[in-house]
Amino acid sequence: MPVRFHFPDGQECEVESYSQLNLLAHAQIAERSVQSRCGGHRECGTCRVRIESGKVNEPSAEELELLHRAGAAPGMRLACQVFPESADPAGQPVVVRVPGEKFVDARGKSRR
Repeated sequence: MPVRFHFPDGQECEVESYSQLNLLAHAQIAERSVQSRCGGHRECGTCRVRIESGKVNEPSAEELELLHRAGAAPGMRLACQVFPESADPAGQPVVVRVPGEKFVDARGKSRR
C-alpha cells in the first residue's frame, strides 16, 4: 500500500508505506519535505496535511489540542503524528495533500 503526496507546487510522488514511519519520514523517503519547524516533535503545528483517503491512525488528544491552538482548519492532521495503517484490506493508498497556504503555527509565528 503506497503513500501518495500531492504538493502545492503541483508535484505528486508516491512511496511504499511503512506503518512504523510517520508521514514526515515518508516525505523524506520521496526526497520531498513537509514543513516542520520543530523537526517532527509535535510542538509547533506546522506540518499540517490533509488525509484525502486511505487508512491511518486516529489523532491523539495532544495532536487535536495542538491543531486547535494553531487554528488549523477542520480535518487537518500533523504529518509527524500520522502513521499509515498496515492492514488496509482494500489496499487503498494513503493520499496526502500538503497545503500551500500561509498559516500561523502554535507559537504564533507566520509560516508558509
